[in-house]
Amino acid sequence: MVIYGTTDKGKKRSSNQDSFLAEQLAEGLSLLVVCDGMGGAAGGAEASALAIKAFSDSARNYAKEHYNAQMHCFAVSAEEIGAAMTEAARIANTAVYQAAKENEDLSGMGTTLAAAFLTSDILYGINVGDSRIYLCNKENGIRRLSKDHSFVQYLVDMGEISELEAKYNSQRNIITRAIGIAPEVEPDTFVAIAENGRALLCSDGLTAHLDDSALEKVLSDFTISAEDVSKTFVTLANEAGGTDNITVVTADTFMTNAEKAEA
Repeated sequence: MVIYGTTDKGKKRSSNQDSFLAEQLAEGLSLLVVCDGMGGAAGGAEASALAIKAFSDSARNYAKEHYNAQMHCFAVSAEEIGAAMTEAARIANTAVYQAAKENEDLSGMGTTLAAAFLTSDILYGINVGDSRIYLCNKENGIRRLSKDHSFVQYLVDMGEISELEAKYNSQRNIITRAIGIAPEVEPDTFVAIAENGRALLCSDGLTAHLDDSALEKVLSDFTISAEDVSKTFVTLANEAGGTDNITVVTADTFMTNAEKAEA
Protein backbone atom coordinates (compact mmCIF):
# COMPACT_ATOMS: atom_id res chain seq x y z
CA MET A 1 0.00 0.00 0.00
CA VAL A 2 1.24 3.47 -0.93
CA ILE A 3 -0.22 6.60 0.71
CA TYR A 4 0.41 10.30 0.14
CA GLY A 5 -1.20 13.44 1.52
CA THR A 6 -0.79 17.12 0.77
CA THR A 7 -2.50 20.42 1.58
CA ASP A 8 -2.46 23.88 0.01
CA LYS A 9 -4.07 27.13 1.11
CA GLY A 10 -5.37 27.82 -2.39
CA LYS A 11 -5.38 31.15 -4.20
CA LYS A 12 -8.03 33.08 -2.27
CA ARG A 13 -7.43 32.28 1.42
CA SER A 14 -4.77 33.96 3.54
CA SER A 15 -4.31 30.90 5.77
CA ASN A 16 -4.82 27.14 5.70
CA GLN A 17 -7.40 25.77 8.15
CA ASP A 18 -7.25 22.19 6.84
CA SER A 19 -5.33 19.38 8.54
CA PHE A 20 -4.63 15.82 7.45
CA LEU A 21 -3.01 12.60 8.58
CA ALA A 22 -1.74 9.79 6.34
CA GLU A 23 -0.04 7.18 8.49
CA GLN A 24 0.83 3.51 8.13
CA LEU A 25 -0.09 2.00 11.49
CA ALA A 26 1.06 -1.55 10.77
CA GLU A 27 1.85 -3.89 7.93
CA GLY A 28 -1.16 -3.63 5.61
CA LEU A 29 -3.02 -0.97 7.63
CA SER A 30 -3.18 2.80 7.13
CA LEU A 31 -5.06 5.54 8.95
CA LEU A 32 -6.21 8.42 6.73
CA VAL A 33 -7.88 11.59 8.07
CA VAL A 34 -8.88 14.94 6.53
CA CYS A 35 -10.35 17.82 8.54
CA ASP A 36 -11.52 21.18 7.16
CA GLY A 37 -11.71 23.73 9.97
CA MET A 38 -14.06 26.68 10.29
CA GLY A 39 -14.47 29.60 12.67
CA GLY A 40 -11.91 32.16 11.55
CA ALA A 41 -8.26 31.56 10.76
CA ALA A 42 -7.20 30.78 14.33
CA GLY A 43 -10.34 28.85 15.24
CA GLY A 44 -10.51 26.78 12.07
CA ALA A 45 -6.87 25.76 12.21
CA GLU A 46 -7.15 24.92 15.91
CA ALA A 47 -10.32 22.89 15.41
CA SER A 48 -8.95 20.78 12.58
CA ALA A 49 -5.65 20.14 14.38
CA LEU A 50 -7.40 19.20 17.64
CA ALA A 51 -9.80 16.89 15.84
CA ILE A 52 -7.01 15.14 13.94
CA LYS A 53 -5.05 14.48 17.14
CA ALA A 54 -7.98 13.33 19.26
CA PHE A 55 -9.45 11.11 16.55
CA SER A 56 -6.15 9.57 15.49
CA ASP A 57 -4.99 8.91 19.06
CA SER A 58 -8.18 6.96 19.76
CA ALA A 59 -8.14 5.14 16.41
CA ARG A 60 -4.45 4.28 16.75
CA ASN A 61 -5.01 2.76 20.19
CA TYR A 62 -7.93 0.71 18.89
CA ALA A 63 -5.93 -0.62 15.97
CA LYS A 64 -3.06 -1.55 18.26
CA GLU A 65 -5.42 -3.75 20.27
CA HIS A 66 -7.53 -5.26 17.50
CA TYR A 67 -5.49 -5.40 14.28
CA ASN A 68 -3.63 -8.65 13.53
CA ALA A 69 -0.47 -7.60 11.69
CA GLN A 70 0.42 -11.19 10.81
CA MET A 71 -2.95 -11.85 9.17
CA HIS A 72 -3.21 -8.29 7.77
CA CYS A 73 -6.77 -7.85 9.05
CA PHE A 74 -8.79 -6.76 12.06
CA ALA A 75 -9.75 -9.48 14.53
CA VAL A 76 -13.17 -7.91 15.13
CA SER A 77 -16.32 -7.29 13.07
CA ALA A 78 -16.96 -4.33 10.79
CA GLU A 79 -19.72 -3.23 13.18
CA GLU A 80 -17.27 -3.09 16.07
CA ILE A 81 -14.76 -1.12 14.00
CA GLY A 82 -17.51 1.34 13.01
CA ALA A 83 -18.48 1.75 16.65
CA ALA A 84 -14.84 2.42 17.59
CA MET A 85 -14.50 5.03 14.85
CA THR A 86 -17.73 6.65 16.01
CA GLU A 87 -16.36 6.81 19.53
CA ALA A 88 -13.13 8.36 18.20
CA ALA A 89 -15.18 11.02 16.39
CA ARG A 90 -17.11 11.77 19.58
CA ILE A 91 -13.84 12.11 21.49
CA ALA A 92 -12.66 14.55 18.83
CA ASN A 93 -15.97 16.41 19.08
CA THR A 94 -15.59 16.81 22.84
CA ALA A 95 -11.99 18.03 22.48
CA VAL A 96 -12.96 20.76 20.01
CA TYR A 97 -16.16 21.72 21.82
CA GLN A 98 -14.43 22.04 25.20
CA ALA A 99 -11.55 24.06 23.74
CA ALA A 100 -14.03 26.49 22.19
CA LYS A 101 -15.87 26.88 25.51
CA GLU A 102 -12.64 27.56 27.39
CA ASN A 103 -11.23 30.15 24.98
CA GLU A 104 -13.44 33.05 23.87
CA ASP A 105 -11.22 33.66 20.85
CA LEU A 106 -12.08 30.18 19.58
CA SER A 107 -15.82 30.38 20.21
CA GLY A 108 -17.88 28.81 17.45
CA MET A 109 -15.04 26.86 15.87
CA GLY A 110 -15.64 23.48 14.31
CA THR A 111 -14.37 21.16 11.61
CA THR A 112 -15.39 18.49 9.16
CA LEU A 113 -13.98 14.99 9.52
CA ALA A 114 -13.42 12.32 6.88
CA ALA A 115 -11.39 9.32 8.01
CA ALA A 116 -10.65 5.73 7.12
CA PHE A 117 -8.91 2.62 8.29
CA LEU A 118 -7.61 1.17 5.03
CA THR A 119 -6.32 -2.38 4.63
CA SER A 120 -5.23 -3.99 1.38
CA ASP A 121 -8.80 -5.03 0.67
CA ILE A 122 -11.25 -3.14 2.93
CA LEU A 123 -11.95 0.50 3.71
CA TYR A 124 -13.69 1.31 7.00
CA GLY A 125 -14.85 4.92 6.71
CA ILE A 126 -16.47 7.69 8.72
CA ASN A 127 -17.50 11.25 7.92
CA VAL A 128 -19.00 14.37 9.46
CA GLY A 129 -19.59 17.40 7.23
CA ASP A 130 -18.70 17.76 3.56
CA SER A 131 -15.16 16.44 3.29
CA ARG A 132 -15.39 13.33 1.14
CA ILE A 133 -14.16 9.77 0.71
CA TYR A 134 -14.00 8.07 -2.71
CA LEU A 135 -12.86 4.71 -4.06
CA CYS A 136 -11.82 4.02 -7.62
CA ASN A 137 -10.87 0.72 -9.24
CA LYS A 138 -10.31 -0.58 -12.74
CA GLU A 139 -13.49 -2.63 -12.85
CA ASN A 140 -16.13 -0.23 -11.50
CA GLY A 141 -14.67 3.27 -11.79
CA ILE A 142 -15.28 5.87 -9.09
CA ARG A 143 -17.64 5.58 -6.12
CA ARG A 144 -18.36 8.30 -3.59
CA LEU A 145 -18.61 6.50 -0.24
CA SER A 146 -19.40 9.45 2.01
CA LYS A 147 -22.52 11.59 1.90
CA ASP A 148 -22.24 15.33 2.47
CA HIS A 149 -23.90 16.69 5.59
CA SER A 150 -24.83 19.94 3.91
CA PHE A 151 -27.87 22.07 3.17
CA VAL A 152 -27.61 21.58 -0.59
CA GLN A 153 -27.33 17.79 -0.16
CA TYR A 154 -30.55 17.97 1.85
CA LEU A 155 -32.17 19.83 -1.05
CA VAL A 156 -30.90 17.18 -3.47
CA ASP A 157 -32.28 14.40 -1.25
CA MET A 158 -35.64 16.16 -1.14
CA GLY A 159 -35.71 16.47 -4.92
CA GLU A 160 -35.67 20.26 -4.80
CA ILE A 161 -32.48 20.65 -6.86
CA SER A 162 -30.25 18.45 -9.00
CA GLU A 163 -26.66 17.44 -8.28
CA LEU A 164 -25.53 19.90 -10.97
CA GLU A 165 -27.57 22.72 -9.43
CA ALA A 166 -26.11 21.88 -6.02
CA LYS A 167 -22.60 22.45 -7.37
CA TYR A 168 -23.43 26.09 -8.18
CA ASN A 169 -25.89 26.83 -5.37
CA SER A 170 -24.95 29.93 -3.34
CA GLN A 171 -25.57 27.99 -0.09
CA ARG A 172 -23.31 25.04 -0.94
CA ASN A 173 -20.90 25.90 1.89
CA ILE A 174 -23.52 25.50 4.64
CA ILE A 175 -22.95 22.21 6.46
CA THR A 176 -25.50 20.59 8.75
CA ARG A 177 -23.11 18.55 10.90
CA ALA A 178 -19.61 19.29 12.14
CA ILE A 179 -17.14 18.28 14.82
CA GLY A 180 -17.13 20.62 17.83
CA ILE A 181 -20.13 22.87 17.29
CA ALA A 182 -22.42 21.01 19.71
CA PRO A 183 -21.93 18.72 22.73
CA GLU A 184 -22.82 15.63 20.68
CA VAL A 185 -22.22 14.58 17.08
CA GLU A 186 -23.62 11.80 14.89
CA PRO A 187 -21.20 10.63 12.19
CA ASP A 188 -21.91 8.26 9.32
CA THR A 189 -19.88 5.05 9.01
CA PHE A 190 -19.52 2.70 6.06
CA VAL A 191 -17.49 -0.24 4.75
CA ALA A 192 -16.37 -0.93 1.20
CA ILE A 193 -14.20 -3.41 -0.70
CA ALA A 194 -10.98 -1.56 -1.53
CA GLU A 195 -8.91 -4.32 -3.13
CA ASN A 196 -6.95 -3.42 -6.26
CA GLY A 197 -8.01 0.22 -6.16
CA ARG A 198 -7.32 3.75 -5.05
CA ALA A 199 -8.86 5.68 -2.16
CA LEU A 200 -9.24 9.45 -2.03
CA LEU A 201 -10.03 11.64 0.99
CA CYS A 202 -10.38 15.36 0.34
CA SER A 203 -11.72 18.67 1.61
CA ASP A 204 -14.30 20.63 -0.36
CA GLY A 205 -11.56 22.89 -1.68
CA LEU A 206 -11.08 20.12 -4.25
CA THR A 207 -14.67 19.09 -4.94
CA ALA A 208 -15.84 22.69 -5.27
CA HIS A 209 -13.89 22.79 -8.53
CA LEU A 210 -13.78 19.17 -9.76
CA ASP A 211 -16.88 17.03 -10.12
CA ASP A 212 -16.85 13.25 -9.78
CA SER A 213 -16.15 12.68 -13.48
CA ALA A 214 -13.12 14.99 -13.34
CA LEU A 215 -11.89 13.21 -10.23
CA GLU A 216 -12.30 9.83 -11.92
CA LYS A 217 -10.22 10.91 -14.91
CA VAL A 218 -7.20 11.39 -12.63
CA LEU A 219 -7.90 8.62 -10.11
CA SER A 220 -8.37 5.97 -12.79
CA ASP A 221 -4.93 6.55 -14.29
CA PHE A 222 -3.18 3.78 -12.39
CA THR A 223 0.09 4.43 -14.23
CA ILE A 224 0.75 7.48 -12.02
CA SER A 225 1.64 7.37 -8.34
CA ALA A 226 -0.47 8.32 -5.33
CA GLU A 227 1.85 11.30 -4.84
CA ASP A 228 1.35 12.50 -8.42
CA VAL A 229 -2.43 12.06 -8.12
CA SER A 230 -2.55 14.21 -4.98
CA LYS A 231 -0.33 16.92 -6.44
CA THR A 232 -2.27 16.92 -9.72
CA PHE A 233 -5.54 17.49 -7.86
CA VAL A 234 -4.09 20.49 -6.00
CA THR A 235 -2.84 21.95 -9.28
CA LEU A 236 -6.20 21.46 -11.02
CA ALA A 237 -8.15 22.99 -8.12
CA ASN A 238 -5.88 26.04 -8.11
CA GLU A 239 -6.10 26.39 -11.88
CA ALA A 240 -9.90 26.36 -11.53
CA GLY A 241 -9.80 29.25 -9.03
CA GLY A 242 -8.42 27.85 -5.78
CA THR A 243 -11.22 29.47 -3.80
CA ASP A 244 -10.59 27.44 -0.64
CA ASN A 245 -7.92 25.41 1.12
CA ILE A 246 -7.27 22.15 -0.75
CA THR A 247 -6.37 18.93 1.03
CA VAL A 248 -5.92 15.58 -0.69
CA VAL A 249 -4.94 12.16 0.67
CA THR A 250 -4.53 9.33 -1.82
CA ALA A 251 -3.90 5.66 -1.06
CA ASP A 252 -3.24 2.83 -3.50
CA THR A 253 -4.12 -0.75 -2.58
CA PHE A 254 -3.13 -2.31 -5.91
CA MET A 255 0.25 -3.91 -6.43
CA THR A 256 2.67 -2.14 -8.77
CA ASN A 257 4.51 -4.12 -11.43
CA ALA A 258 7.67 -3.94 -9.30
CA GLU A 259 5.82 -5.33 -6.28
CA LYS A 260 4.32 -8.13 -8.38
CA ALA A 261 7.78 -9.04 -9.63
CA GLU A 262 9.12 -9.17 -6.06
CA ALA A 263 6.18 -11.32 -4.97
